[in-house]
Amino acid sequence: VIEDEDMKSHLDRIYLRRKEYDFHRTKDALRKFTEFMELHSIESYEEVDIDDIENYIDYLHKQDLADSSIKKVYLPQVTRFLKKKGVFEEGIHDRLDTEHLNTESIASQNSVDDLHHVKKDEYDKMLEAAESLREELILRLLWETGVRRKEAVSIKLSHLTREKNEIWIDNLKNDKDREVYYLSILVVLQVINPY
Repeated sequence: VIEDEDMKSHLDRIYLRRKEYDFHRTKDALRKFTEFMELHSIESYEEVDIDDIENYIDYLHKQDLADSSIKKVYLPQVTRFLKKKGVFEEGIHDRLDTEHLNTESIASQNSVDDLHHVKKDEYDKMLEAAESLREELILRLLWETGVRRKEAVSIKLSHLTREKNEIWIDNLKNDKDREVYYLSILVVLQVINPY
């Protein structure tokens, strides 16, 4: 939870001036940075130095985030905030050791031979094997919309537009957020939670 007033003010400004995905990305980056500061007993962002940012990169790695997300989303959002607050000057990225961060997409890193595409009969078997309504909904969401696993777990109720059978997806891979459409999930969701 972000409690720092400067961070909240920064988020409010982004919410008013930028697209929704910028807000969500910045909020997530600052939330993870707040968790990092708490874990390392850093009482204020004003105490942060270059070594702390290097440690933050390591912390994000331990959170299982992709290198490209760290380099293109989390690091820039936090350093942008810190630069606005005068903690760092321009050129901070040149002083950080980010050469080890691979910005190539996961799909590009894996050859086509390594990928397995689920066939319709496999999908049907997975649906039959689902042991709960939750498992079935997750399978249907992934199959019908084509969202990635990490995108699916980041979906919030506020991302749904039920009138249009639409879900706003915060694309963590790049800046191309999108809407996806669903069919049968709507029926089940409306039965479970009609409001």
